[in-house]
Amino acid sequence: SLPDLRGITSKREHKNHVELLMDGKTSPDEILAQLMLHKIKIYRFEVSAPSLNEIFLQVAGEKQ
Repeated sequence: SLPDLRGITSKREHKNHVELLMDGKTSPDEILAQLMLHKIKIYRFEVSAPSLNEIFLQVAGEKQ
């Protein structure tokens, strides 16, 4: 389990990886630096854009 990281709004833990959702203000480099400070072994680090479905869920969730 990952510790709480500054700049992460939520995390989704899967069998072989963890997906981190960023706040839009923190850079991926800052997240990577935090992971390294916590001595988390990183085998792959990838930045991806949210899917249209994820964007819709975020926008729809904000309007409630």
